[in-house]
Amino acid sequence: MVDEIKINGVEYNQATLTNEIEKLSTNTIEEWIIKFEKTIDVLDEGLKGAGGVLNTEYFPIGIKLTGRDYYAHNVVGGSEEHNIGGANTGKVIAMLMPILTELKKELVTKQQQVYVFTFNKYSIYGIFTLEYTVVNGVPSLTPSQLEAKFQEWFKEQELKEQIGLPEPQPEPQPEEEAETFDVVEYSLVDNIHGKSVHQVLRYNVSQSYLNDLDSSNVMWKLQGYGYTNQEVYDFYNYVLPPQPIEDEEEPYVACVDVYRLSNGSVMATRETVDYQTMSDYVNVQKLLVRDCGRDVPSDQEVLDYYGVSQPTPTPTPTPTPTTTPTGLPTTSNFGIAGILFAGVLALPILAGLGKWK
Repeated sequence: MVDEIKINGVEYNQATLTNEIEKLSTNTIEEWIIKFEKTIDVLDEGLKGAGGVLNTEYFPIGIKLTGRDYYAHNVVGGSEEHNIGGANTGKVIAMLMPILTELKKELVTKQQQVYVFTFNKYSIYGIFTLEYTVVNGVPSLTPSQLEAKFQEWFKEQELKEQIGLPEPQPEPQPEEEAETFDVVEYSLVDNIHGKSVHQVLRYNVSQSYLNDLDSSNVMWKLQGYGYTNQEVYDFYNYVLPPQPIEDEEEPYVACVDVYRLSNGSVMATRETVDYQTMSDYVNVQKLLVRDCGRDVPSDQEVLDYYGVSQPTPTPTPTPTPTTTPTGLPTTSNFGIAGILFAGVLALPILAGLGKWK
């Protein structure tokens, strides 16, 4: 009925699957049990469907069936489908249940509780020691067997004593390096106000050194785990004296002259500012600020500070003289022309008069 069972992409033959189960780890067996149970649940739902079909590609484990009596073989879109009819799902469940049972048995076997015990017995030759196990309440050696083991060992010791064989010496074990620590020591030192906390960091100190600190009532802590000053004061039973109250600082106030531009003109205002306002004027608004009455800048210095150029005055145009045209004078310059004309005419007249004399 079932030719192969595919689990995690690996195909197993039904006849050899039981042998394969013994080789599986506990985690793998637990995983397979979950997959088989889910598959059986899906098949069981198919039985309730009364004739419905189940595509094995959707099962937690893939199942390939042989013989057309147990599945419908269709080709859909060029790919094969292996569907189990609802009437045949019971047969598949009957095949899977024994495998699931074997998986659960193997899981129980692998999860058995194993305890290790030590059998000790005193003798004139020392202590006889033997380890044995108890699995699910059943010891690997019975009391009589343990006693027999002891008797064998005892006879061996007697024989060694008779022939003078030396006792085997245990191999020397390498000495473990002593553990060291990095610690901080806390103490109190005198100062002008009483006492203050003093810390000293020490590297690679031994456990005996730490024991000496404890016996000497010295406070210490592993590096990286510190105490507060108050915890140190409490450890040494020290009470801080009252500290002098420091006078509160007077708030910063300054008298300044602030120079601004308004429509191209320089304006100066005298203000009393605090530190915050002063910082805003100088660092944010970039204003020109001077102490009251000191270093008074000229208007040009203020303009230069703000990068403003003073406008150049527009020159008054020089009137162009009007040229008198040749010919008769016009109405606008008749008076002047007339004088000139008269002057021109007067010269020959005067000259003529001179001749007449």
